[in-house]
Order: sequence, then structure tokens, then C-alpha cells
Amino acid sequence: MKSHLRKAERTAFLVCAVITWLSAPTLAADGSTTGGRIDTGDVVVRMDAAKEVAKYESQSTTIITKADIEKKQAKSVEDLIFSETGITRTVDSMGRVGIAIRGADPRHTLILVDGQPVISDVSKYMGAGDEAMRIGAENIERIEIIRGAASAKYGADAIGGVVNIITRAPSDKPSFQLNAEARYHRHDGTDENKNTWPSNYYLRADSGKVGNVKFSIFGSKRDIMPVYSNERAFTKGSVLSGWYDDFRPSLRYYGTSKNIGAALKVEIDKDHAISFRGMKEKEDMQRRNKNSTGFIESYFEPMQIFKRTMDRDTYGLSYTGRGGKADWKLDVDYGKMKERDTGVTTYYNKGRDAYSGQNGLVSLDWLEHKQLGVNAVLNYAPNGRHLFTYGLGYTEEKADGTRLKNAPKRWIRSIDPWDYERNLYVPIEQGGKSGEPDSSIHNYAFTYGADGVLQWNRNLEYYNSETAPPFPYEEYKEWTGTRLPHNGTTLPANTIEQYEGWGYFPAGTYRNALQEALHNGSITQAQHDRLLAAGAKHKAFAQILNDLNPGYDTHYRDIVDIYYGGSDVSTAFTPEERRNLKYNGSYFKENYDSRKNMLSGGEAHLRKRHFFIQDAWQVNDDTILTPVLRLDNSDKFGSRFTAQLGMTRNLGGNPHRRLKANIGTGYAEPGLGELYYNWEMYGSAGGSHYGWYWVGNPNLKPEKSLNFDIGIEGENKKTFARASVFHNVIDDYMTTYFVGQLIDFGSYLDPNSSLSLDRLYTFKNIGKAEITGIEAEVQHRFNSRWSAKLGYAWLHAVNKSDPDMPRQLLDRPQHKVDISLNYEDKKHGWKAALWGDYYIHMLDSNSVANTYTAADFNADTGEWKKKNPNYRPKPSVFGILWSRKSSVKTLRRT
Repeated sequence: MKSHLRKAERTAFLVCAVITWLSAPTLAADGSTTGGRIDTGDVVVRMDAAKEVAKYESQSTTIITKADIEKKQAKSVEDLIFSETGITRTVDSMGRVGIAIRGADPRHTLILVDGQPVISDVSKYMGAGDEAMRIGAENIERIEIIRGAASAKYGADAIGGVVNIITRAPSDKPSFQLNAEARYHRHDGTDENKNTWPSNYYLRADSGKVGNVKFSIFGSKRDIMPVYSNERAFTKGSVLSGWYDDFRPSLRYYGTSKNIGAALKVEIDKDHAISFRGMKEKEDMQRRNKNSTGFIESYFEPMQIFKRTMDRDTYGLSYTGRGGKADWKLDVDYGKMKERDTGVTTYYNKGRDAYSGQNGLVSLDWLEHKQLGVNAVLNYAPNGRHLFTYGLGYTEEKADGTRLKNAPKRWIRSIDPWDYERNLYVPIEQGGKSGEPDSSIHNYAFTYGADGVLQWNRNLEYYNSETAPPFPYEEYKEWTGTRLPHNGTTLPANTIEQYEGWGYFPAGTYRNALQEALHNGSITQAQHDRLLAAGAKHKAFAQILNDLNPGYDTHYRDIVDIYYGGSDVSTAFTPEERRNLKYNGSYFKENYDSRKNMLSGGEAHLRKRHFFIQDAWQVNDDTILTPVLRLDNSDKFGSRFTAQLGMTRNLGGNPHRRLKANIGTGYAEPGLGELYYNWEMYGSAGGSHYGWYWVGNPNLKPEKSLNFDIGIEGENKKTFARASVFHNVIDDYMTTYFVGQLIDFGSYLDPNSSLSLDRLYTFKNIGKAEITGIEAEVQHRFNSRWSAKLGYAWLHAVNKSDPDMPRQLLDRPQHKVDISLNYEDKKHGWKAALWGDYYIHMLDSNSVANTYTAADFNADTGEWKKKNPNYRPKPSVFGILWSRKSSVKTLRRT
């Protein structure tokens, strides 16, 4: 009899677990699972629903509850998620945080908020992990981390796993919550952040249930701290690594993040409800950088100030219902994000001061990103053995901005530099008049070379033509700028040749001067050959200009010199004369000058549809099989099927010992950025510090994966343990690479020639990558006060097909260890926590030499006392950071 009863309870428990989990989209809208009470026939099971149900999900799943959040006094998702086993943090050169699961890339982690994809950057390459820094923890009910390929269940981009952030729903009881926190921030060698008390605030009010309505409003403000370089520092007044103020470069953006939102739920009746949520977020961030640390030269390189502002609005409307053997949910979600990035340089050494302005506007970039999603899910349980889930949806994504210059639809706009920087340097010209503000904003014309590589089309901007004239500007500059020996002194090459032509020097003087310069080593053979041919080219171009400009006064004046605006003493001309001298219908650089303070950009969109069907099949009392089949269609990438089969089995009939196994396919689509980028992410800082220029690849293909994993987990009264082995094969793996060429934005026009050189980077599918790994985790409660967790992950992530790329995939530690120790005195209200993450043998994409990072350890401790349910002061927080990754972060150099 007892055996039969246990069998019936086990069967009912499995069924309710599956039903609850698969109905998660409906439950997530409420942020709860009916108070932890689940009814299945005559059986009532009371549980911490989310954590208990996760045990019967075939994929390894971790639930971070609100209690876990309070233990750490976390302020953002970032404070929580990277201490979980197998979850790796990455940071790119723009300071964006990436979340990598099981060795997959950050773009292979699908991040959801209340079951819907977040709206973030147009680039998917680094994923949407920056949301981990943006989303405040106080308004989170729980976080669900699903490890392993899950595209069949959740759609594109879930090759590595899923992070679903469930926000708090309106409460049944009226309440008010205020959290306030201050942290002491030390001077730390930079005048940009003197000793301060950065503060965090969170405010929430719930109306409670009034009739059939519940309502809540909430808002928060957080100060995000900089992470300074631990090697590169500049000291005021120092000769070596000197600057005009104490200064340390920041490795990521820092500043202020604010949000305000509201949530509403209307219960039409006991089986039907409508929910609404909306949020507005604002972000004001910056980071500062310098590269040169050598003797004196650090003073001559400007300090770079990168500023970023972001405004985002998100709205969601949901309808849920149930009847008979089915329940359903309809979601309509809309999000809009506006981001603006500006780059400013400060040159104190060029005589600039507060009265004439100190800064130059060197870059301006803005982006508007919109996303609309409509999704419907139906759960139907025909009997006690099967639960079918059907889903369909439509997503429309639009982006407009300066990064997408290669998009199908393009535009050009003019800007006023003063709208973007109020401290611009303005030179004083002759006559005491103010000149133009210092701005490098320019709408460059582009073309593609014979090798298909993007190039600046300077011929179009200089000469109003796709081809250069017989004597182009760079050859003219060499001819007029090279000095040759003559009668014990030196004269410009053009002066010697022209004087010879006018009869002032004997015939052969120019050739003899070239030979003497070649003999004494002042010019090379290549220069000799170019200068020897320069005279003939000059005459040919002069004849063309004379023919196009008849009647032009060239008596003892060089028409080529006038056209190029030279400064030969024999040439006297006014600016008006130069502008009236035309070649191909325009004066030299007329097109170039007209593009100053102009921006170009583009618009692009994607439309996607999907349908899936899933069956949770309880084969017997101890086994659940979950087959899933999904069809996705995109107007850019066509149609694609993904499938998955998962199994959960109680070992020996014991529900506390479970075997889990999965096999499935996944895929990830490139973002609009990877397809249509034409964007200078960072300009050159001079010397060997080249800029970074990104070019999209419209021929990219979606990545495809095949995933296997098997694991075992179990628990008793004090201990939970799990171990998993996984293998993931990714085809058409996407990576970034340096194309091997530089793009030169007219370095020969500027005496600081190296300031105009950028490295060209793009994206490509390299073939195949394989990721194999092991995860293990133990959680143990020693007594009523003390508990601990130890996690370990081993990765073997390799490039299998491209010999030009490193064999080990970048930004993945071969070993990661997570440890935590927690203390809680419930009687007196004290809590304390210590946690740390240890990365070993990671090939860092931010290293120029692609060298290994031996180890990276991050640890935090905290202690606090709970005074009352809504007031939790945090008297002390200590941060420890030891790292051998000493270089300032820059994007991957492969």
C-alpha cells in the first residue's frame, strides 16, 4: 500500500512539475507560481515552485531566487550571474559585458526579460550581456539560467543557453520599499573621480489588490563604478608617463543608470487576466583613455574621452487565460532604444585653455533601434501522460544610425558640433576673428578596391572623379617637399626643375641634383625615379588645367601650385583665385570641404516568424521525454528547422537522484551590425596606436550547432550536487578578423600623419568549432547559519577548420572555479557573504600578442544586518581584484 502511494505521488509530482515548467511564460508574467501552491487532481504539492520544477527540466537549470539576491545585496544581474558554475564574463573594448555559457560565445546566450528578448545593440557579436549591468537587482523576482542549446524551445541565439530575468509583479498586499546605499570611492590616481560617496537608490510602491486590480510603480538610480587599468597610469608633472592631471585609463564605461516603471494586472475573472508593464531607462556613461607612456611623448598624445548616453522605453501587454484542459497566453511587446556615442580629445599641450576651449570633437555616432514582438502560446493536456505546447510569433526589428552606412537604405545629414560638445577649441584667425570649432566629423566617401576591401574614395573628394589626375596631390607634395643639393645649399625639387625650365639654371641641373642626392643617401632609388618623372607629369597636368581654364594668368606662376594651394614664394594668388581654378568642375578638395560636419548612415530591418510544437511525455513513473520541433523564418536568412529531445529519469525510482540527457540542434543569426557595419569604433591615437574600423559582411550565414549533454544530479537534506558532460559542434562559426590592410583618411594632409590610419576589421564564417566540457557543483549547508558552494568547469574549445585563426577559441578559460561562503543569523538578522571566481588559462582577445592569461581572480565580501523588511543598510563592502591581465582593453587583434 505504501509503495503504491509513493508511486502515485511520484507520478503526480512529475506531471505537475512539467505542467508548471512548460507554463512558465504564463507564470512569469506574474513573477510567482500561485504562492508556491500547485494543484493536480487530488494531489496538492507545496514547494518552492521554480527551484523544484527546475529539477525536472531535462537541461541543467539554475534558479537564482530573491532570497539569493538578498544574500549578496546585489545591485545588478552582473553581481549575481558570474558566480554560477560555467558562466563566464567577457568585456570588449567598448566596456560591454558579455555572458558566455558552457564555452559558447556571448552572442550564443539568449537574454530574456519576462520571457521576451531584450532590445540592445544592433551587433550580436558580443551578445546582450551589457543588460547584466543595466538591470537593477531589486526589481527581480528570480533569474533562470538554462545551460545548453535551447533554440528549439526559445529560438535563435540560444546555442549556449538562456538567461531569463523575471521581474516582480504587483503584489496582493499594499507595500512600500525604499533601499538606499552609499559606497566610498577612493581617489585611486585620477582626478576624474575624487574621493566620493557614490549612491544607489531603489523605490517601489504596491497598491495591493483593489477589487480585481493590482498596480505597482518603481524606480532606481545606480552609480556604476569605473574599473581602472592596474598598470597604465599618468602622473601630474612627471617626465615619464606624465600628464597635466593624475589619470588612470578606465577599462569600461562608468556613470549613472536610472529607470522608472510601472506594472498593472487586471483579473477579468478567475480564469482570465490582462497585464501591462512599462519602463523608461536612461544611462549617462563615459570612459577615458591614453596609450603613450614614453618619455615626454605622453604629453603630446591627447586624452581620449568616450561618452555614451542611452534612452530606452519598453512596453508589454499580456493576456492569459485557461479553460478545460488548456491554458494560453498572448504577448505584445515593443521596445525602442536610442544611443549616442561621442569621442572627444583634449590637447592641453597645444596652448588650449578654458577661455578658448580645450576639446576637439573627433567622433559622433548614434543609433535608434526598435523591436516589435507578438507571441502566442497554447498548452493542452489531453490526458495525464502528455502535455502539448504550441507556439507561434512574429518579430520585426528596425535600426537606423551612423554605424549602418552599408545598409540598403542610406541617408546624409549635417550637424552642429556645439550640439554635442560645449567645450570645443576655437582658433583665433588673422584679424582677431574666431575660426571654426575643432571638429573632425566628416562624411567620407567610400569605394571598394579590386580585392573587395573597403577604401576611402579620396579621388572623388579631392578631384571630383573616380580617377586621379596625371600628377596627384601626394606626388605634388613629395616634389615640392623634397630638398635637393644645389651649389652648397639645398632647394625644393620643383624650384630647381622650374628654374631650369625658365632658363635661370643650366640644362641638366635637375638631373645632376637628383644623382647627387641619391649618391649621398638623402633620397632612395624609388624617390629618385618618382622625382625624375615628376616634371613630365607636372607639365601634363598643367596643360590640362590651362585648357580647362583659358585666360588664366600663369605668367611666372605655376597653375598646378595654385590648384593645390601651394606656398611657393614664386606663386602669388588669393583664395578666390584658387576656388575659381577648376578640374572636373570643382576646385581641389571642394567635395572634401563640403563634407565637413556631415554624417551618413543607414536604415535596415529584419522580419521573423516562428512556430513550434512540444510534447512533455511522461513515459512511465520515472521518465519524462520532451521532444521539440521548431520552424523559424526570416526575410534575410530564409527558413530553418531546429529540434531537441530531452530526457529526465529518476534513478532507481528515487526522485532525489536524477539522470538528465539532451540532444538538439541550434542556430544563431548575425545581427544588423555584423551585416551592415561601416563604422569607425575608435579613431587612431597616433604612433602605432591605430584606429579600429568595422565593415559588415552581408554574406554572413547563420551559425548552426549540434549539442549533446548528459548529467546526474541529486540532493539530500543538506547537500545538492550535480555533474555534467557536454559537447557542442558549431558550423559556420562566426568570428572577427583583421583583413590585413589599413584605411588611410588622408594622412599626407596632416603633419601628424599617423593620426589617420585605421585597421580594417570584418566578420566571417570560419567553418567549424567544437566545445567540449565538464561541469560540477556542490552546495552544502553545514548548520543553520553556515553554507558554502564550490563549482568547477573545464573547457576544451577549439577552432577546427581555419588555419589563420588561433586553435583555442578566444575569451574562454580552460578552467573556472567558483567558491562562496555564506553566513546567516536569522535570530538577530545578520548576514555575511564571501564569493570569488577564478579563471585559469584564457586566451584573451584583448591581448595584442594573443598570449595566455594565467589567472584572474575576483572576490567580494559583505556583511549587513536586517533591521526591518524594507531597510537593509550595508555598512561595509570590500573589493579585491588581482589580475595578470594588465593591458588596457581594446577589441580583438587577431
